[in-house]
Amino acid sequence: MRQGELLGLRWRDIDWTARRVAVHHTLVRLHVRWWLGEPKTTKSARSIDLTDPTLDLLRTHRAHQAERRLAIGHRVTDDDFVFSDDAGEPLWGRHVTTREFGPLLRQAELPPIRFHDLRHTFATLQLTAGTNPKIVSEVLGHEEVAITLDRYSHALPTLQVEAMGRLDAVLGRSPLDVPDEGPADPSQTELWVDQAPASWSAFDGGSDKGPDKGPAGPRRATRKPDPSVNRADEGEVGTAYRIPGEMSHVSQLRTPSASKRHMRRMRQDP
Repeated sequence: MRQGELLGLRWRDIDWTARRVAVHHTLVRLHVRWWLGEPKTTKSARSIDLTDPTLDLLRTHRAHQAERRLAIGHRVTDDDFVFSDDAGEPLWGRHVTTREFGPLLRQAELPPIRFHDLRHTFATLQLTAGTNPKIVSEVLGHEEVAITLDRYSHALPTLQVEAMGRLDAVLGRSPLDVPDEGPADPSQTELWVDQAPASWSAFDGGSDKGPDKGPAGPRRATRKPDPSVNRADEGEVGTAYRIPGEMSHVSQLRTPSASKRHMRRMRQDP
């Protein structure tokens, strides 16, 4: 949460049963008076789920606050601020930073940072841990997820590598740069691409280029496909992928239009 959102938080904003805190206001100092203003953006009005350790900290904090308030003859109510001075008055943001936050950093032997940098630390740790950027954006209260992605792009490169690894795991395959002799254990699933039969060479528009490689026949297409051409739309030979428990072998796939064209050519040139 932003500092103004934290300082404007009241005990009524915490739902102990649902284990979440609702952000409705931000504390503003205007014309020598305190105001509860609207959040920074429309998405800033949000709910944030709380963990058990955080709820325990809040319960302990409320108990200490109640003790201090009773010492001056007052009691804590749901309308009181979660973070206030001993008299229940709002806190100045700059006082929180200089009198409380700064000493805590020095005690923990951490470099001096802004209070707002706690938000950046939270976002970076969440993204590094693999949390969906959309969830991080909602918790931070950003207007769009693009803001989160642009601001914390430094934490994303490793996420792409991990995402590709997870896709390989889902497809049940290992990296494509496997040795030419094929997998040592046939039971281990690899990505294999069969070649069209020799009788389809005229249909495929090319001839074999290169030696036969692999124990069970060629693994590469007869010619290098043009990435600018949609092979399915052109009615050319497609490929099938072997997935564990799904297919016992790799078969060739042809579109209906390709089969009809092939039969017409066969009748013209038997």
